[in-house]
Amino acid sequence: RKQEAEARRKQELALKQKREAEAKQKAEAEAQRKQKLAQQKAAEERRKKQQAEAERQRVAAARARQQKEREQAMLLAIQEEENQSRIAQIRGMIQADVQNNYYIPPTSRKGLECKMLIRLFPSGEVQSVQITQSSGDQAFDRSAEDAVYRASPLPVSVSTAGELFNSNFREFNFLFNPRNI
Repeated sequence: RKQEAEARRKQELALKQKREAEAKQKAEAEAQRKQKLAQQKAAEERRKKQQAEAERQRVAAARARQQKEREQAMLLAIQEEENQSRIAQIRGMIQADVQNNYYIPPTSRKGLECKMLIRLFPSGEVQSVQITQSSGDQAFDRSAEDAVYRASPLPVSVSTAGELFNSNFREFNFLFNPRNI
């Protein structure tokens, strides 16, 4: 009996040790699984943070680009407004110079006007004048054309108007309607 008890005790001890070893192995496996999960979670959080940072940078870059585009558009609008103002000023000076060189033909009457195509040299000298829409009065049209030639050089040139000259005054339409008839 003593041997049976000893064998049983050894068997129980071996079984206990086996269970403890299994439990220890299971605990280690669980710890490794938790550690792996924690690493995966940390890696996923880093990936999400990197994605969020990349998205934040993309949005910031897009906003900066849009702001820059708005600023450029505003600058272009301001420049265009200044150009239009300068063009109107130059056209007014041309109108005044032509008006000052206009001689009223004896057959003229109120309300006459004609349209002319004026071509200039870069110096502002008149290259050519062509009546594109007659007033119906040849003397008026001829006198208007002569007034443009007498006003030459017109108060616009490459040196005074820069790029505006080439785009607006190298060749331009001009409506002539004298005020004092």
